[in-house]
Amino acid sequence: MHTQIAIDGPVASGKTVVGRILSEQLGWRFLDTGLMYRAITWMALHEQIDASDHLALENLAINSQIELVASVEGDRLFINQNDITDDLRSRSIEATVSFISQISGVRTALILKQREIASSGSIVMVGRDIGTRVLKYAGIKVFLTASTDERAKRRFSQALEINPDTTLKIVKTDLERRDLIDSQNRESPLLPADDSVIINTDNMEIDEVVQKIMQLLITK
Repeated sequence: MHTQIAIDGPVASGKTVVGRILSEQLGWRFLDTGLMYRAITWMALHEQIDASDHLALENLAINSQIELVASVEGDRLFINQNDITDDLRSRSIEATVSFISQISGVRTALILKQREIASSGSIVMVGRDIGTRVLKYAGIKVFLTASTDERAKRRFSQALEINPDTTLKIVKTDLERRDLIDSQNRESPLLPADDSVIINTDNMEIDEVVQKIMQLLITK
């Protein structure tokens, strides 16, 4: 039986909601690795470390204790014994995380922590380099994709909660900026692994995507 499912894809491709539902149906743990980069960003802002100070941020990532803790509300992310799950979508973090997540030393440190979390039991892990770097030998690898227009629509409702003055055009521009940064990342460019199953979610309901991945578990 496969014990690791790696799901990658760009922002708002559906990977987080699909991964969470999939983990609930399987009774496995779930980790959105993007939250770990947001956790380091939260720490950096809290300790007033500038995003240009790569060495300090690398040391922060290496020395921070990050844990995935089960709760009745679902898995919670703790950093240095503080539950910061509900603080990771702030505007300040949103504006900074894409820069910090590109730092080679930060990525290397967090990938080691992600593998450590994965080693302690069955898990569905989502991100942008899970199949290519973090869990290279995962039994199931999926790359979710969708058009920029569709992803912008999905992201818009979330963005409104953070900034009521935002517009769909602003959200789309931000997505295109993030896509460019992710695709040009030298360490972990946003690409499907060679053995990934690519699923375009443009015209699919969430449950359809979940069931397609469940079918992979049966047939692989």
